[in-house]
Amino acid sequence: MTAPNRRMIRFALTAAMVSASCGGASDAPSSSPLSEPTSTTADADTGAGSGDLPAATLGPIDGAIVSVLSTGLGLVAIDKSSGEHTALSAEGINFVERVDPMVTVGDTQYTVGFTLRTDQTFAHDVSIVAINRTDGRVDKVAELGFDRETDDSEFSITYTLVGANAEVAWVLQKNIVDGMLTESLREFVLASGAETAAWDAPTWELTTDSSECSAEPYAYRTGSSGRLYALIGGLPALVDVGTQSIEPVAGQCSDARPTFDDLVTDDDIATYTSTKSGTGLEGATAGDLYWATRPSASTSHWVIAGSSAWWIFGDGGTFDDERIFTSAVVEFDLTTRRIVNLFPLGDLAVNWNPDDDNFDLSPLNAELFVRDGALWILDLGDNGQLHRMDTATGTITSTLIDPQGADYTTASILDVDPTGIWLDVTRWTRKDERNTSGLGSLINIDSATGDVTLDIAESELVGS
Repeated sequence: MTAPNRRMIRFALTAAMVSASCGGASDAPSSSPLSEPTSTTADADTGAGSGDLPAATLGPIDGAIVSVLSTGLGLVAIDKSSGEHTALSAEGINFVERVDPMVTVGDTQYTVGFTLRTDQTFAHDVSIVAINRTDGRVDKVAELGFDRETDDSEFSITYTLVGANAEVAWVLQKNIVDGMLTESLREFVLASGAETAAWDAPTWELTTDSSECSAEPYAYRTGSSGRLYALIGGLPALVDVGTQSIEPVAGQCSDARPTFDDLVTDDDIATYTSTKSGTGLEGATAGDLYWATRPSASTSHWVIAGSSAWWIFGDGGTFDDERIFTSAVVEFDLTTRRIVNLFPLGDLAVNWNPDDDNFDLSPLNAELFVRDGALWILDLGDNGQLHRMDTATGTITSTLIDPQGADYTTASILDVDPTGIWLDVTRWTRKDERNTSGLGSLINIDSATGDVTLDIAESELVGS
């Protein structure tokens, strides 16, 4: 489902909820458990850089600011010590992005906001929105355009905030016309809202005497230097929207890319590689196994912290008719542009499926997060656990997410608190072979111990 369709469904749900609570006779109490909806018309006096919006009286927010599906703006501040939560408000913004992650820069969180266009039902003007963690104030800081011009428009536009620093923000715009997708990477000054650069169809190309390479960047991240990075072929690259250039930092498409046998010895084989049978690598050398194995990111999940980039590498293959899988956590130094550490994942790396010849392994698919000297690894599979890896020793400890009687859980990491760790957890119950139902919760994790300190039902946040 595309992002525009998600927003259309969200608005339909909102309309139904308002109708149920306001139309006709009702036995409901006078105080609705839902936040009151904001105005459904754009405020002409509220624009980029406006200083006329009312400031909240929350004081500094020591916890998370999250987006929830509600009839109002959908922003809720949660105190991680007490669990108390308060809905934030803003003029001229009907709701904010519910799916794509926010971007945190110092004491400010940025997201995308939507304001209903005049006389339309689900066509919106779209903006970058700043949420100040010191007072709860919510402001538009840059206008992006509309997601569709009118309700009847045959094309749609999506906007994803992919990064920001103290001065600028970057937005990936996708236009969908007649089923065709085009992309543009845009840069905005946060202080003024001015657009300073745009790059249509950003692409990296390399031509040598012997070959030509090209690739599209994906999985954008902001480095600690404030520069924009993306993955090219699973390896980091610097992206400059102003000069419309991409600078690989890991030797993409060249012999400079390291292979795994450059980084390990024969004695390390059992540390990083497992087999389906549990045996079969006797006499193998690192050169035999890894001469063509590149330790690049296996998925779009990677993270930058300080001068280091972190990702999980995984590669399956066959050696002497034995199915093998090699995996590691990779630390890449963005300054020296070298892989500086490998950490084994042990039993977390892969699950072997002995009764399935077609899909005989399930590699770890995980989100990554760095906090307080540790790399946090969240298994995205059913009943996936949260793992804490000490970045000095590689020691891994695990936290089990309590299903609370449900059949299974799924979870994702939320980057919504500069000093905390929060998970969005859904506990699923199977009704029958085809149907399941899920209850969502937000969970706060103590970064020192890995213990769960808060577990708040998302239904509570809707009524903040």
